[in-house]
Amino acid sequence: MAAPVINTTQSVLGYRQWQHFVFQPHAANSPTFWNTSPLPPGIALHVPTGRISGAATLPGVFVVSLIAGNSDGASDPIIFTFGIEASGSVRPSGVLEVYIDLLTRMVSLNPQNFGNAGGKDSGPLFWTKRGDDLVFHVTFLKGGVVADLDITALKFALKELEPESVLLEGDDWRELGEGEQTAFRLHVRLDSPDLTSALTNYEKDAGTLFNALGEFEWIELNNYDPQVGPPLLRNTTRTFLVEVTRDLIADTQQLELP
Repeated sequence: MAAPVINTTQSVLGYRQWQHFVFQPHAANSPTFWNTSPLPPGIALHVPTGRISGAATLPGVFVVSLIAGNSDGASDPIIFTFGIEASGSVRPSGVLEVYIDLLTRMVSLNPQNFGNAGGKDSGPLFWTKRGDDLVFHVTFLKGGVVADLDITALKFALKELEPESVLLEGDDWRELGEGEQTAFRLHVRLDSPDLTSALTNYEKDAGTLFNALGEFEWIELNNYDPQVGPPLLRNTTRTFLVEVTRDLIADTQQLELP
């Protein structure tokens, strides 16, 4: 068998910022892996199949070099141009893009980087303040592919390192899209009395903050046939660090739309 040859008749259409899309390149001679130069932010490559998918977070014109390979070698690089048009419809600043790898149970803000599964935490995954509203845009991945899970519950919990008491939980969620566009939106408000009490234990001149442990939990329908185990399966992620700070602007009342 010869090295792969990428089909040069393919082209990438223009897309808008935040618009999810899938581009599947093709090549002769049965490629077993693919590689690219840096893709637009928010776009990921599935190395075994070459599928490029995601929602670009930045507008612009991105020139990407793509190769396909197998045990006999790699193809010549083919250049594809991704045109991402700026969109006025952007997600709120409080939305966090979160990716959960189902094989390692690790949580990341980057679908192409889940860190070292055997290493220690290098720092907080994200930073937030008491009183803030967090909206997670959660995508589950398995082998780099978006997983369309049939879940019945989704929850985020935050607990203090010492002692390990749970400070707050949020389970206000809804499913978005289907298939390769499946994601889950989860809202959490950081306003529990336990969180406020914990922050008072860290009062100091430079600020009031501490590293907490975050964790996601979901319950999935056990729809395998024949079914083994209970009808509902509980799953959790690895814990990760979240830096929580005491807000300087005192809460008065929930803001209302004009």
